[in-house]
Amino acid sequence: MKLLHQPVTKVILIAIGILILLYISLPGQIMFNFPPHIKNLLWIIFIISGFLLLITYIKPKNHPGPPLLQRNALPKTLNEISGTMLQYGNNPMGDIDKILLQQESVNLIERVTASLEILKNKMQSRQLSLKINLLPVDADFYTRVDAALMQVIIFNLMENAVKYAKEQTIITVTIEQTEENMSFNISNITDRELINIEKLTNEFEREDNYKQGFGLGLWIVEQLVILHNGKFSLSYFNVIFNAECIIKKG
Repeated sequence: MKLLHQPVTKVILIAIGILILLYISLPGQIMFNFPPHIKNLLWIIFIISGFLLLITYIKPKNHPGPPLLQRNALPKTLNEISGTMLQYGNNPMGDIDKILLQQESVNLIERVTASLEILKNKMQSRQLSLKINLLPVDADFYTRVDAALMQVIIFNLMENAVKYAKEQTIITVTIEQTEENMSFNISNITDRELINIEKLTNEFEREDNYKQGFGLGLWIVEQLVILHNGKFSLSYFNVIFNAECIIKKG
């Protein structure tokens, strides 16, 4: 259907229609060179071309989409988060470096709140609580980033923490704003020993200890942070797992 709405498709269909109409309409000897069944076939092709041409002028129906389609809208479901990545191509995982950022002013606290709303049931089931630190407390926490992709970054980090945090513990989110940078830090207590932590951001890389899903989500986060000319780091010390992304303020 997308192909029908390309400008070149309209040109081709119009050209086919004009040529067929000329051939059918030509009087005299030229017309006699076509057997009746060829003439009927040309009429059929002409009608089909006209029908397809009519479709090209019908505006495609807009289906409700992920935040990418409404840019700075806050997502309300997990499907909207997943849909955001799918909107960037048939194989977004392999083409992240080709994504063109659509930067706008985004409030990171709102993005954390939106993610928390989606994850609240899972947090309750695991008896997890959330602590948010704002540094400095009087900052506005706005920065220029791609709104949809920043939501993917924050949600993936929060979902990762909720999934792997030890039950009945506190997940700590720290947002710090300086004159040059905006940082988002999330830490959680884990009861698993993490070995070769640098491998967690490798695409599809999983250690035996991380078979339940570590890897791909953090790889996506790292690639999207780099796309924003930022830095992403992981650390693990004394049962505390920590993830941090730093992005230059726009």
